[in-house]
Amino acid sequence: MKHNTVSLNANETIFYGLLIGAAVELVFYLFHSHPVSYTIFLITEGQWGEYFTSISYGLSSMMLIALLFKPARRSQKVVWAMIGLTAFFIGAEEISWGQGILHIPKPSFFYYTNLQNEFNIHNLKYLQDVPYHRLLAYIVLGWLIFSVAVSLWFPRLKNRVQTLGLPLIPTRIVLIFLTVPYFFLVHPVAKSDEIGELFLSIGVVVWASDIFIQHGWIKRIRGFWAVISIFGTLLFVAVLSAGMAYRFPSNIGWRLNLTASRDYPGYGMYDQAECIYEYIYSHPKYMTPETMLDHARMLLKLGNKNKALHILTEAVNKFETSDQPEKQLSSYLRSFGIVLGLLEQSDRADAKFNQAIKVDEQQIELVSNQNAKAKLLWSIAKTLAARGDISAAIDTAQQARSKAVSAQLHGQLDTWIKTLRKTTE
Repeated sequence: MKHNTVSLNANETIFYGLLIGAAVELVFYLFHSHPVSYTIFLITEGQWGEYFTSISYGLSSMMLIALLFKPARRSQKVVWAMIGLTAFFIGAEEISWGQGILHIPKPSFFYYTNLQNEFNIHNLKYLQDVPYHRLLAYIVLGWLIFSVAVSLWFPRLKNRVQTLGLPLIPTRIVLIFLTVPYFFLVHPVAKSDEIGELFLSIGVVVWASDIFIQHGWIKRIRGFWAVISIFGTLLFVAVLSAGMAYRFPSNIGWRLNLTASRDYPGYGMYDQAECIYEYIYSHPKYMTPETMLDHARMLLKLGNKNKALHILTEAVNKFETSDQPEKQLSSYLRSFGIVLGLLEQSDRADAKFNQAIKVDEQQIELVSNQNAKAKLLWSIAKTLAARGDISAAIDTAQQARSKAVSAQLHGQLDTWIKTLRKTTE
């Protein structure tokens, strides 16, 4: 049985175009008008976007593997099996093979080699120079061009390709796949790679559903009902993803702070960053010692000195009235020192910096773990950098890097040192 890989049915093409157009518009709407929702639901690990991506690949894998039990050419079954196994692998990698859900203990191998300290392969330090998203963008774009050209203008080659079992992307869903190189290469929104992964998973599950329906593993349906069936599949994945995000919530505080301090300002979207800060302040559990500091820095950059000074003053009051934490005391003191420095209280700032360094030096004498020593040395380097002694900060960070055992810490230190060096150029 030949798979009808191209349909010029105008209604189906329009439907999929409207569907993906609405999805892209929703992403931009959230990015510009609802930055908190954009940050939490779409680009935070362990939230709706990541689960949707993973479940889409998992479901695609199940459908393609199920087709192996239907009569078909051997070449087709080989291709289905290969793509199905690849989809399963990608889906499992997306959620680190269920590490957080199943509380899987990580083998020591990943501690020493994984830059995110996660149970997955794509974050191994040996693979960090591989430009995954750029490669995926060009592969998808190339296969799109090939699929459309063969389907429309080279019918003999199309038959040959189908005989070999190679899957062509149906013309009616081309627009879905076009979003992938757009987000991977253009980067129109914050964390575009995460959004590109999401749209690639949509394309794959729609494409797999199309094959599943066309080959009639269940009662064959066509036209309107085929479209409704695929839409129902997407809706099922969306609801299941929401349930997973609710059942296994992740820590969103770090992503909110990072998006407000780095991602939105990087796009010049300071109003959206301000919205996220307001959300953080209304949910104090998401605040860190750096939250008010980063906010004030952004305001100073924008020339809003009065509001920045107000926030810095509030930060000082918060530091002075709250109990000093037992853990991360040096980070607390360092942030306090930076705030005092911005308020031009240099003597008090130096006193806090010296306290922070002393705390870390005392802790170094008490720990034997090399990774713990590296973290403490890095903390001292951060304090030195905050005090303005960049040369000493780099030297101390290099000492920390030489002691770092885990791949994650070593990679973080390497990135931090490179960033610090750029400030001196």
